[in-house]
Amino acid sequence: MAVLLCGGNPETVRERATDCAMSPEHVMEACRRAVEITARSDGDLAPFLQWEATPPGCLDVRVFDQAQYWVDALRVAHRIHDPQDMTDAYLYALIEFLSNHAEHMLSGYRRMQPTVAREPREWLESTSLMRGLRKEKLRRRTQAGSRDQPR
Repeated sequence: MAVLLCGGNPETVRERATDCAMSPEHVMEACRRAVEITARSDGDLAPFLQWEATPPGCLDVRVFDQAQYWVDALRVAHRIHDPQDMTDAYLYALIEFLSNHAEHMLSGYRRMQPTVAREPREWLESTSLMRGLRKEKLRRRTQAGSRDQPR
């Protein structure tokens, strides 16, 4: 059962690595570890929370089935409900990114769940991840609005 959506733009991985001061050697080591974990698994899926089992630049599509974490191109997990970990700007950019790439995301998800028969945007908006992201965006806006109200 395929759970990885790979083959994206390697430039994204390079940019994220540069932004995070991560060396190319570190990225290659992460790829090696992911292959090693997969080889030891005897065909069983690594747990979703075992981030290092996903090679850099790939997306474990099981991310759409939960609303706690987003895992970026370098396999760094960001807690959606923690503004220190996922800033407002990152949250808004992620929602826009996913919305703009719904068709690609759904094509990857269908490899794991071939029975999904919705249109890409409808599917995306129905996922636990997107509902969680939208709920968090609303929570933050509401919280910011209440701070701006005179007392």
